[in-house]
Amino acid sequence: MKTPSGSNRKVDAGWDEATATPPRRTDIRPLDGRDGHLRMATHLFSSGRVREAIRHCQAAIDTDDRYAEAWLLLGRAQRQTGELRLASASLRRAAELMPRSAEVLHLLGVTCAALQEFDKARWAFKAAVELNADDGTARHLLDALSGRTTTGPPIEYVAGLFDRYAATFDNHMKGRLRYRLPGRLKKVLQPVVKRHGIFRHAVDLGCGTGLSGSALRPVAHRLTGVDISRGMIAVAAEKRMYDTLVHDEITGFLRKTKDRFDLVIAADVFIYFGDLGTIFRLIRRRLSTGGLFLFTVESTSHQPFSLRRSGRYAHSGAYIRKLAAALGWAVSTDQSIAIRLEGLDWSRGRLFVLRNMGSPEGATPIR
Repeated sequence: MKTPSGSNRKVDAGWDEATATPPRRTDIRPLDGRDGHLRMATHLFSSGRVREAIRHCQAAIDTDDRYAEAWLLLGRAQRQTGELRLASASLRRAAELMPRSAEVLHLLGVTCAALQEFDKARWAFKAAVELNADDGTARHLLDALSGRTTTGPPIEYVAGLFDRYAATFDNHMKGRLRYRLPGRLKKVLQPVVKRHGIFRHAVDLGCGTGLSGSALRPVAHRLTGVDISRGMIAVAAEKRMYDTLVHDEITGFLRKTKDRFDLVIAADVFIYFGDLGTIFRLIRRRLSTGGLFLFTVESTSHQPFSLRRSGRYAHSGAYIRKLAAALGWAVSTDQSIAIRLEGLDWSRGRLFVLRNMGSPEGATPIR
């Protein structure tokens, strides 16, 4: 494969020798040459008819094996059907034909990372960044695969990730990943509500599609959800669990809102934050005296946090406790939890409940 500069520098990422050549299609009705097949494939792909799109991509490639755009679309379609090894081969062929396409290299990197072919993914992301220095997502994933911990990912990485994921998010989380947090939230909040009654105003930061809404709706008079992804907000709106839904980046929302909350939830959210200092201080300003802040983190022994190869952040318990003490929060709960199933292993983390023991300057506590 050529490098981004178009030179013949040897690539030593360990690419296998499997051919990307698809089988010839004999069951496709002839169209107007290769371009006709690609137009049909593009239409079918955008309409969700991905298998049919793959057949027309293959027919276009039968006509012209150097048809780069057909290889690219074939790789995209194969990713959607879960055929990641075939997608990797198709995208490598597209990259050979379009060596200066940062888009192709980015997609190749994502595909190789999903296959846990990390050397190949690093090479592809590095090449993509060399071609497009503004590709914050490729840079973030390159950092993650290179063992470099940053203070946080670019906003466009998080928004793009969840916009793409919105339509299948619930099924994926509750199915293959066996996501458990909503049930844990309910279990933690029930005794609090039994003792003190339901909360006046709760906010679900990073609410996503509203998976936590079923646990939060019964315990709050008023429930607000906030998320950076328009796609996620749209799905959450259909469930009608929230009184208010806000499309915004979380720190931006906390800076702008005039509301006060006696319950703040951030379930599986801080995996997309490195340094938590700023967001904790912003929550402190909006959390009433005696109010609860309930959140989860993925666990690490590294201080204070680390960026993992998944592109997610993990935080140490000592770091969380240090922040809590600095802000006048008491640690009411600190539990080890299994967050989601990844492959054959559970992703481990911690669930914290912090109580605000003092009112922020100039604020009126909710009683």
